[in-house]
Amino acid sequence: MPALLLHLPPNVAAAAARNAVPVRVQFDRDAEPTPGILPVLGLLQAWCGTPSPPPFIELNREKLRQLVKAACGEPIFVERGTAGPFAHASALADPPPPAPE
Repeated sequence: MPALLLHLPPNVAAAAARNAVPVRVQFDRDAEPTPGILPVLGLLQAWCGTPSPPPFIELNREKLRQLVKAACGEPIFVERGTAGPFAHASALADPPPPAPE
């Protein structure tokens, strides 16, 4: 098992639209993290203020965008039991501002 996996909800697009994506964090303290996930671990540590990531975290679109960028295509995002790179970039776009009345 990789040192870090981020389990996304099955409704990730809808959760991103609500600006609240719950993510289950699976972190193996005994596994050697690959250099590619170190930036992701650094972000989680900075946001949580703990040496290890929490088991669950709720991310807004901006924070999820930062994680995706830091992951640089690493296959750490799990959907329906399969790990891969993040595949929902369009869901992370901020909605357009409301039209003026």
